[in-house]
Amino acid sequence: MAQNPSKLPPEVWNNVFGYLSATEKLNVRATCKYFKTIVDHRSLWKNWTVVLDFKNGSYNRKFWDTLRHRKVSSAVMKSTKVKHWKQLALFLPILTTVVMDQSSQECFSCLKDFPNMRRLVLRSSCSDLLLDISRFPLFLPEKLTYLSMCGVMFPTTSVSKFISVLSQFKNLDSLICHQVGIVGETMWMLHSTLACLPKLKHLSLSGITSKDMAAIAVQLPNLLHLHIDTWPSHLGTRTAEIPRLFPKLKSLKIRHERVPEQDFLQLRHLQHLRYLEILDSTPQLSVLTGKLQALTEFRLQIRIFPYRRDALSCPCVCHVY
Repeated sequence: MAQNPSKLPPEVWNNVFGYLSATEKLNVRATCKYFKTIVDHRSLWKNWTVVLDFKNGSYNRKFWDTLRHRKVSSAVMKSTKVKHWKQLALFLPILTTVVMDQSSQECFSCLKDFPNMRRLVLRSSCSDLLLDISRFPLFLPEKLTYLSMCGVMFPTTSVSKFISVLSQFKNLDSLICHQVGIVGETMWMLHSTLACLPKLKHLSLSGITSKDMAAIAVQLPNLLHLHIDTWPSHLGTRTAEIPRLFPKLKSLKIRHERVPEQDFLQLRHLQHLRYLEILDSTPQLSVLTGKLQALTEFRLQIRIFPYRRDALSCPCVCHVY
């Protein structure tokens, strides 16, 4: 005979459900009203990001009430329709993280409706998207701490404005730029702004050269978290220079392709490094990472592609070239 789940206190079930994925929680939620109430508790949805595609039109009031009850503070928007953005702002104005999965100029005016926003992610599947930086709400430079841009292109006339505006983001501690800017001018744009971001501790860049890496090290000697994706070029032996250039790193994300073993193992000299993420994989990689872990007395946590990404991760990071 089935046991009544209510015989166990909600705190016990809450602890058990805390080990489940979002999909598993939703499956449990559908079994009975008792579990529905427990699963909807905000403690089980902390740091969860809701993905909104509006494929079937606007969501109903009950859906939004559930999200508000869970105190959801992070959302991925896959719609570029202003009416959908208005609905999001109406029901979830407390959002602190907003992902514009299909960035458009028309949506930028809607960002002013999220005064608590601290993290902004801009993406585009269209490489020729022209994004006018002047549409950023005035409060963003003061409050934003995290800015991620992937596949966002700027018109030539906006380059100087881009540099001027981004350099005002004095509280920015995380900057992700992948496939961003104007061809041939991306690194020039970044070099012109990095020195103006005194609190920057987390930097993620794609398409940089070893020369760019050395220049960045001069501007950001206290960087703690670094992701460098050099495709289509390769760092190769330059990987051995990372400990000298960025000695305070706590986490590092790189590709190991074409990196000689002796140069890869030089990463052991990063005394503060605790987390290493490798974006490509070969049959011999497990042996190599095993050697690195032994040399660092197993203080390193190493993750190798492929792996499960969170909703804020840049899609291009996991491309296999």
